[in-house]
Amino acid sequence: MKKSLIFLTICTLVIFTASSQEISIASTNSYTSCEGAVVDSGLSAADYGANENQTITWCPEAPETVLNLYWVVFDLDAASTIYIYDGDDNTAPLVGTYSGDELQGQDIFSGEENVTGCMTIEFTSGPGSSGNFGAYASCGYPCDRPFAIVNPTELQPHYACLNEEVHLEATSSTVADGQEIVEWVWDLGDGTIDNTSGQILTHTYTSPGLYTMNLSLTDDNDCSNNNLLDYQILVSTNPDFTGTSSNVTMCVGDEVDLTGMIQGVLYNAEPSVDFGDGLFIPDDQSQCFYSQLTFTSFNAGAVVNDANVDIQNIFMNFEHSFMGDLTITFICPNGGSILVHQQGGSGTFLGEPVDDDGDPDNPGIGYDYWWEPGATNGTWAENIQGTLPSGSYESVQPFTNLNGCPLNGTWEVEVCDLWGSDNGFIFDWSIEFAPELYPEAVSFTPTFGPECDSTWWDGPSIIDDGGDCNIVTISPNEIGVESYIYRGQNDFGCYYDRTIDVTVVGTIPTVTANQTSFVVHQSK
Repeated sequence: MKKSLIFLTICTLVIFTASSQEISIASTNSYTSCEGAVVDSGLSAADYGANENQTITWCPEAPETVLNLYWVVFDLDAASTIYIYDGDDNTAPLVGTYSGDELQGQDIFSGEENVTGCMTIEFTSGPGSSGNFGAYASCGYPCDRPFAIVNPTELQPHYACLNEEVHLEATSSTVADGQEIVEWVWDLGDGTIDNTSGQILTHTYTSPGLYTMNLSLTDDNDCSNNNLLDYQILVSTNPDFTGTSSNVTMCVGDEVDLTGMIQGVLYNAEPSVDFGDGLFIPDDQSQCFYSQLTFTSFNAGAVVNDANVDIQNIFMNFEHSFMGDLTITFICPNGGSILVHQQGGSGTFLGEPVDDDGDPDNPGIGYDYWWEPGATNGTWAENIQGTLPSGSYESVQPFTNLNGCPLNGTWEVEVCDLWGSDNGFIFDWSIEFAPELYPEAVSFTPTFGPECDSTWWDGPSIIDDGGDCNIVTISPNEIGVESYIYRGQNDFGCYYDRTIDVTVVGTIPTVTANQTSFVVHQSK
């Protein structure tokens, strides 16, 4: 059996090859390994047959080790059943009885009380039965991903002020039973990555704007969350004081009006449409292979309501020398998934592969393939021919499987390759959503109220606040310099002020001369 390796990013290609061990349930009664796959009697080239009754016990390499079986293919007809037992024979506790497609994409692992770590698989088929199944074996618990939660009782967005601390707390984040979070990586949205503060941190933003904060968690089973928080932080712009009185000189005892004016300043920016880089997955013969695509630019909390409308297509540029090997599944951030291809198609080429075992690392030419909700020309497997033409095809499972999926977050493609002696490359893949789901320009304007609770003057000689505290009358009774401060608080809770200096001088005397008055000038 072989595994599929994929690496996605623009102008990048990666090979996946075939070499791992494929164990037919009909070939042996027991098998011990932490890698490989158990498959039906037809292997990857054909279906199982009628009236089969096969049993295999699969054990980990060391006792008291958890064995996990990930079912990448599970397509049984109505007369066929698989029984799985949590132990080294069929007298062990029954884990479950499965038929149809019930195990497709599921993990089944040995229990804590199972000291052998083994699982026993028993398969029966009826008259005229056909179908196929296959499960990858690995040792260790499957990923039950942690889930990041930050400031759960706080309404979003979070309003913040320039150069003031923002408090972030992720103590409510969840993790699988028996696991603990060992790494907290905060992406504060302004270029700051913090992997040392743990589950609580404070951060200061030095520029106004909209910042999307995200948190990556990793537990002690090396599993990471794939939910994006969409935690938006709006940092206030500095206000405009145009129209506010400037410094003034006045006479003692006079009255002067001071005018205060403050207005919020618009922040306006186009949203980022960076859908993230691909993730390199190293060649590994014990699991399916994945590439990830992270979306961050949709509106907070946006989900797929009707995938037949909200998703226009899923795209892949691909070449492979044996279409019948593959299962291809797309997985959304909350774990919802759609299986678009489940083997079938035999040796049909995808694109123009280099079908040469002696030169496995040489990429061929990828063709563009789409899966669309409205496609009517059948699935890949229903289009068997020498080479599958580029074009749009139907998915094996309905697109409505993705209803309720968050738009933001990490989407994955999973490719499992169940046959040896061939290879292929994925050059690129993407998901195209309906245009109306993409956000418009991001803008906000902090506001100041018109009353005294939002704007006011402070100073020593105010005799009238004007009713709204924006225009005040002052009448100093002492010579000197007095300072008056005009203050404002916006709807973000941010305080601003402007100081006006008033210079108070004495009364200038007036001299009136007549015929009997004169001025004596004494020379020195």
